[in-house]
Amino acid sequence: MGFVKFYQGGYKLSIDERFQDITKWLLENIYKKESHPFHTSRHSIVWKTYYPALGELFIKTFKSEGFLFKIKDLFRGSRAYRAWKAGEMLESNGFCAPEVVAIGEKRSFGLLQESFLVTLPVKGSSLMEVFSSLTSLKAKREMVYQLGREIGKVHKFSIIHGDLLPVNIFIVMAEGRCLVYLLDNERTKQVSIITAKHRIKNLVQLNRMVVSGITASDRIRFFDAYLEENQSLKPDRNRMLKRIGEITVKRVMKHRKIPLEKRKGITFRALMAWK
Repeated sequence: MGFVKFYQGGYKLSIDERFQDITKWLLENIYKKESHPFHTSRHSIVWKTYYPALGELFIKTFKSEGFLFKIKDLFRGSRAYRAWKAGEMLESNGFCAPEVVAIGEKRSFGLLQESFLVTLPVKGSSLMEVFSSLTSLKAKREMVYQLGREIGKVHKFSIIHGDLLPVNIFIVMAEGRCLVYLLDNERTKQVSIITAKHRIKNLVQLNRMVVSGITASDRIRFFDAYLEENQSLKPDRNRMLKRIGEITVKRVMKHRKIPLEKRKGITFRALMAWK
């Protein structure tokens, strides 16, 4: 499988060679969905659409950024390009990412004006949906364990996700293995040395998840499973757990806009309890 690269309609396009017939339809429909965004964020808008030959598709358009970012993008590529290449990197290391159908970039005098990424949907469930659907203690603990091992493997390969929130993790069960699909990969990268700061940042992002039935003990079980893939960290287990907990509490309190005068005495267990 390869990608065909060409210019059309003012865009530099890279399209999976199996799906070249999507080109005309894509350029005609890329911005005809303004009233139906599937998800919006500070940097992007995701559209959910349908193409007869492929079925459901997701188109992620990236918003134009300032001049400094345009200069940087000359050397590192657009967000769409980086997400595509990060997905390929994940797959080459045995992990999963949404299958890319096409990417497009529009530039003026070399400076990026806009970009988009087209992917097929993941045939799985979001992390929140998975945990909410588990009815037995055994099944929940097994999923916590498998998730810990899989995220541990990601860091074992020195891969850092740009935003490891629960909404960016989908689960597919295949032959007894928990396949973790990582979404929103424009800032996902593989580094030569993964630092404690890198690890803690990702683990705090994931640890902020509040879901029915997930206890503080489950979070420790997750971390112990994570350490099975990162044995060298075991001597620092307690220190890392404490640090992850402290940062999680600080971030969650800030996100929930809890007044400073009311934060004292709020425990991690109370803060992260399902309500």
